[in-house]
Amino acid sequence: MTDRLKVATMPDGSAEIFRSLQGEGPKAGQPSIFLRLSECNLECRWCDTPYTWRWTRDQVHDDDRVYEKKEWQAELSLDEVEKKIRDLPGSRLIVTGGEPLLFHKRLVPLFAALNDRFTAFEFETNGTIEPTAGIDEFTTLYVVSPKLANAGMYVSKTITSALHGFVRNPKSVFKFVVNGQADIDEVANIAASYDISPDRIWIMPCARTPKDLSRLSKQLAASILGAGFNYSHRIHVDLFGDAQGT
Repeated sequence: MTDRLKVATMPDGSAEIFRSLQGEGPKAGQPSIFLRLSECNLECRWCDTPYTWRWTRDQVHDDDRVYEKKEWQAELSLDEVEKKIRDLPGSRLIVTGGEPLLFHKRLVPLFAALNDRFTAFEFETNGTIEPTAGIDEFTTLYVVSPKLANAGMYVSKTITSALHGFVRNPKSVFKFVVNGQADIDEVANIAASYDISPDRIWIMPCARTPKDLSRLSKQLAASILGAGFNYSHRIHVDLFGDAQGT
């Protein structure tokens, strides 16, 4: 395999390929291997992985830090990525980012090579790029996270025609990051416009510390129940804090 992937790196420069418990969404709590790719086509102001895309101050983010691309991104061959993944125990691979579907065509041979061992290939995506049939053949789950107004971008950039394709795909569920009732109302409007059944929707608090997660979860619970949506915790935040490789 000759294609290369832009992989996010840890502070020590190693590739962010790790094993942990899935912290969010419908598979929360399940042991998983994570491959975090670098680069994103969106710029969410509250993003918890700005080191995958915030290379200049022109890109708005709630944190003040700007990241040196050459220090936080590594280009690895598919063979190198495959080896690092195979060195970890498990049969569930989650590709996250950044926006991992920027590289979905390059991932086809990687998934094909790992198919002898892995029973689940999942994506965490912002829902703006519809995957090709080649990668969909291997994918078992898309956790699609369309961005609301609270992300700080125009809806024309965050909610695209690709969302229709994900809604039609039975492998997709939808996870929305919310701060309060106005956000839940926005989710309800999107669900009505795109005909997304409430049982396919997970609402996740916009929180990066255990304290904020606890506070916001309690505030949102009644509204989530009232709307008929699912609740998504952030298990890794409770267990490890806002730390990479978790």
